[in-house]
Amino acid sequence: MLNATIVGQITSALQHDEQGRRYCTVYSDQARRSVRVLVRNDRHAELISQLPKGARLSATGTLHSRGAIGPSGQTLAYLQIALHTLKIHEARQ
Repeated sequence: MLNATIVGQITSALQHDEQGRRYCTVYSDQARRSVRVLVRNDRHAELISQLPKGARLSATGTLHSRGAIGPSGQTLAYLQIALHTLKIHEARQ
């Protein structure tokens, strides 16, 4: 298993996927990529649910991916990080 870290801003509130797992989506300006962050820990879920959309955080955990073919025929990669470590960044003023 590979570990990965994404540093970016929350673009969706906590929600449940098709298997009932909690997740939020984090977008990284640097990577120009969105990643679904799976949240298993209740404390992490509580912290994330209190953050406003656009709040910055670092999420580190086990990387999972799956591929698909998009409507235009392009290959798409869906990335997920099963969260182990969470760091919330101070709001910029």
